[in-house]
This record gives sequence, C-alpha cells and structure tokens, in this order.
Amino acid sequence: MPPLKGHAGLARHMADALVNDEFDISVFQDLPIDHGVHSPLTLFWPPSPDWPGKIVPIEINVLQHPIPTPARCWKLGQAVRRAVLSYPRSSKWSSSAPGTLAQMNGERAGFNNEKWDMKFLDLIARDPKKLTAMRHAD
Repeated sequence: MPPLKGHAGLARHMADALVNDEFDISVFQDLPIDHGVHSPLTLFWPPSPDWPGKIVPIEINVLQHPIPTPARCWKLGQAVRRAVLSYPRSSKWSSSAPGTLAQMNGERAGFNNEKWDMKFLDLIARDPKKLTAMRHAD
C-alpha cells in the first residue's frame, strides 16, 4: 500500500483547538500508523495508485491507567468536531473510530460478552449519551 499522508495544517489547528478546549494532548509526529488506521481506510478509499486524502490520527489511551471515562471521550468527540468545523479552509472530511468489541480470549487476554456487546451497539445507535454516565466498572 502507498504511504499515508498527514494533513499538517489541520493537525496543527486541531491541536491548538483541543488545548484551548481544555484537553491535555500529546503530539507525535513519528508515531507509526497501525492497523487501527489502515484497516478502516481500505474500506473508505481505494489505496492505489495513491490514497485520495490525508489523515489526522487521534489516539486515546485505553491500555494504561488512568483510562478516560466515557464522558471524557464524548467531550473529546465534541471538541474534535468543533475543531474540524472551525478549520478555516473548506474541505471534505470524514471520521472513523476503529476498535473492536471482541477481545482475545484466553488467560490474561479478557473475554467476550456478547450480551453486553449487543446492548452497547444498540446504545451507540439509539442513545449514545446514556453511555457517558457509565463507569468503567459498569
């Protein structure tokens, strides 16, 4: 696959806007892009001969504590939307939030909870704000 190109202007604008919106962010220019970016892009865009757009990846820590609350993630999504809409140049844009409900099974790897997964998907579609009131333990 051809290399992905970043959108430096939008990235700088978003970083400034997120800080001004009270988010403590880190900026990495050399962070390798993994399957979390490549996998959904191959569904959105044809990768050859070159990708038809540029990206601004945003990663959220979900592996090391402290993990952000669902409400914090909701607020980040709203702040990202405001940042993109306030970008002074007109352009088309799309967002993607890759992830998975399925976890690796086995010792130390977690478990699948299909009943909760289906409820979660229903809430995302029908009442996403309700998820923001939940705690990680829920």
